[in-house]
Order: sequence, then structure tokens, then C-alpha cells
Amino acid sequence: MDQNAGGESDVRRCVFDEGGAGILIVQADGPITGANRMAVELLGYSSCEFEQMRFGELFQPSEEQYARTLLDTVVNTGRFSGEVSFRRKDRRPLVAEVSVRDFDGQ
Repeated sequence: MDQNAGGESDVRRCVFDEGGAGILIVQADGPITGANRMAVELLGYSSCEFEQMRFGELFQPSEEQYARTLLDTVVNTGRFSGEVSFRRKDRRPLVAEVSVRDFDGQ
């Protein structure tokens, strides 16, 4: 690995850990594999709880297909931007502007 790639990885890790926006790491087929401090604070789930969840579970049951469509859009285009209504742990809605990017290209 060259120095630039390592530095870029360090920057991504810092943005994830310390960023002022909620960040989730979601696999293309739906499992959540990471959540930063702000995502925990905004949505009310612990990091461990997030890692036991699928992305669709953050939406009202009637909107789980929308979550699947969103992930499919990211898989097919590498990006998604738009307004999403998440469901917090306490079941209250959280409307958020989201920007999604496929960093792995998978």
C-alpha cells in the first residue's frame, strides 16, 4: 500500500469517528456493519445494536421497499442523495438529508 492510500484511509477513519454527521456503514445486501458516534446519538441505537440490524429496519415497515430501492440505486450508480425518513429506536421519525457513496465499488 502506498503512503497516499494509507493517508486516505486515516482521513476516512477520522471523518467516521469524529464527524458531525451520522454515518452508517451498510453492505449492499443490507446489513449495517458500523455506526459512528453521531448516528448512535441521532437514532438512539447503540453501536452493537446497529451491527445486529439491517438497513431496512431503520424505516417504517411500509417503507422497507424504499430502503431496498435506495441500496439498489447505490449498487447500480455508486451514489444516492435525497431526503429520507428514518425511524429512531423510540419509533419517532427522523427526517434527514442523506448522501450515500459506494466506497468499495461492490
